[in-house]
Amino acid sequence: MPKLNDTGVYQLKNGYWGFRYAIVVNNKRVERKRNLDEQGNPYKTKTSAVKARRTMIEQERNSQVVKSKTVRVTVQQVYNEYCEFGRAGKAYATIVKQDSL
Repeated sequence: MPKLNDTGVYQLKNGYWGFRYAIVVNNKRVERKRNLDEQGNPYKTKTSAVKARRTMIEQERNSQVVKSKTVRVTVQQVYNEYCEFGRAGKAYATIVKQDSL
């Protein structure tokens, strides 16, 4: 049976378990500590804390990779795109009023 990597897993004073981890993703250091699972229940065994730690690290790495850089757009660009594509079904009076702005 393979030994679990229990680095960062520790026992609390009340007998439950917690974990911490620090990883570098996209040149940013991410540090987290957890004593409770997603439902708010404490980790009762060391094995459950180790598995949860491993899962959280994988989620952190995957979520950071998926994020893309936000593209900055001016109000004028948004308005021009709206004029081109967004007001096709609007009433004539509405289009005239929008053009006066």
